[in-house]
Amino acid sequence: MTTTAANTVNRQSDGPEPRTATPIEVASKDRMPLADPRQRWKTAIVFLGLFALAVVLRVPLLTHHALWGDEAFSIATATGHSLEHPAAIADPARGDFVDRPVAMAPHELTRYVKLANGVINHSAIIRACRLSDTSPPLYYLLLAYWMKVFGTGDAGLRSFSMACALLAFPIIWSLAGEFGGRKARWPVMLLYAVTPVSVYLSTEGRMYSLIWLTAAMNLWATVWLSRREHKRPLAIALWVLTSIAGLYTHYFFSYVWVATIGWLLLYPGPTRRATIIGASLLVGAIALPWYIYLPADMQAWRVTEGWQKFEPFGHIPLLALLRLPFHYVSNNGAWRIIGPYETVNFLIYIALIVVVIRNGARALLSPRRRLLWAIAGAACLLLVSSDMVRGTYAYTFERYVTAGLPAALVLVGVAISRLPKRSQVVFTALVLFTAGLGLRQIYLMDGRQKHAINWVANDLRKKGTADDLVLLHAIPSAAINIARYIESPDGSHMPGASPNEAKLPRVATWVGQLEQQTVPDSIAAMTAGKRRVFYVQYHDVGAKQVDRFWLVKHGRQVDKYYISKIPVLIYEPLEGKETF
Repeated sequence: MTTTAANTVNRQSDGPEPRTATPIEVASKDRMPLADPRQRWKTAIVFLGLFALAVVLRVPLLTHHALWGDEAFSIATATGHSLEHPAAIADPARGDFVDRPVAMAPHELTRYVKLANGVINHSAIIRACRLSDTSPPLYYLLLAYWMKVFGTGDAGLRSFSMACALLAFPIIWSLAGEFGGRKARWPVMLLYAVTPVSVYLSTEGRMYSLIWLTAAMNLWATVWLSRREHKRPLAIALWVLTSIAGLYTHYFFSYVWVATIGWLLLYPGPTRRATIIGASLLVGAIALPWYIYLPADMQAWRVTEGWQKFEPFGHIPLLALLRLPFHYVSNNGAWRIIGPYETVNFLIYIALIVVVIRNGARALLSPRRRLLWAIAGAACLLLVSSDMVRGTYAYTFERYVTAGLPAALVLVGVAISRLPKRSQVVFTALVLFTAGLGLRQIYLMDGRQKHAINWVANDLRKKGTADDLVLLHAIPSAAINIARYIESPDGSHMPGASPNEAKLPRVATWVGQLEQQTVPDSIAAMTAGKRRVFYVQYHDVGAKQVDRFWLVKHGRQVDKYYISKIPVLIYEPLEGKETF
């Protein structure tokens, strides 16, 4: 298709909208109404009201739940500490985790989630990514600077994610106007503000909301690149920069990026296809220094090696595939909503599809809006393809399609805006109702992944003394996270030892996958002279409990209880002995 033909198709399919929008105001429908001060005030009030709603729903979640293991892993990596490496390559001098057969004060373990001397070490962060993670380093580098200012506590970590999500707000607002006109803005932004997956992941200390930000900016640059007759060098530069940022944030960004390139080649607008190919090759060349190691990194052994190959409980492949595109708007996720509410939510969106088809879905399939379909679809389909090759179940987790979220919500919001006014009201009310059920569950659950680590730690603080040992049978990030809350109940720990640390129980780790601890030597050394042992089994990813078997044989279990489904077993020495 020639450039002229492509522009003609765009004009015919998208109705009477003018094609000359400024780079800032890409929604050309809004240009004339905004000349009216009343319309400008109305638009500003809607924007600010929805933005305030997004803030209100997210701020309490910064500290409402304790961090879970992956979030503690984020802090460790951003402070330059590797946790997931094979034991043989650990270098303690460079901050690598070592599973030692000793009882430690909590601060000796939580040093892995603190900036050494308050200094950001870029090479250490990149090294930690290579050794421990399967994600590129941009998120961790940016997070390091953020936490240097706001601290490594719970709010310091999660506020970076929330900031990224809120920075994406005006960009998605602009995209809503571009793809659906002024009337599409409020439903799109309402979805972004209240959809449970958006609220949940934008307050989680991981890179998902940074993916939204880069994906939304890249989508905006793509639209600009395909429409502007001038200032193309600036549009190309923005597209290249956002592409690089996304690829250096998460590998799954590549799925939506490929879809973007495909759409640009089909509908290049005023930009030559050779230019698009050249810009794509430039991005690839800049990403290559990291991605060239991707095959080796994916094959490298880690403590949590192969966890994505564990088949989820109750997994039904066909049902999981049907649910996949609904991850974007589902009211169920890691917070596990109870009852038929997910089905109700599913049926509401099925009803939307039926109503849109009855009212004419042709406009939603215009060349310009095919970009949204391509991005949202690629995030799902390429993820499934990857799972088929690797034998994994990543497609069952809503967070792994997150790169397609901005495009998907814009598409759904545009569909809502095209309904008759009465249908819009009904559907919006139903969406708010089911989203509210999901949000309620997020606020009511004990903690992220339904595990309240701080409750466990606070119980250990109250019951344990310096004569006791807390044996953490867990992967490094989970063990370190429990130690964080033993050291500081609110997670706002400072470098160095706590003033009250002399009264706190000692801690020790047992990471079965590293095979560094032995029975009886290691556990005998840990427990020597201890009055009690609090055995905590949490997030061990299937490690054998040889340490507990030793305790059963050489001690007596005096109590067992669960806190937020996490088992805590208390052992004392055999009769006639005061200490182990």
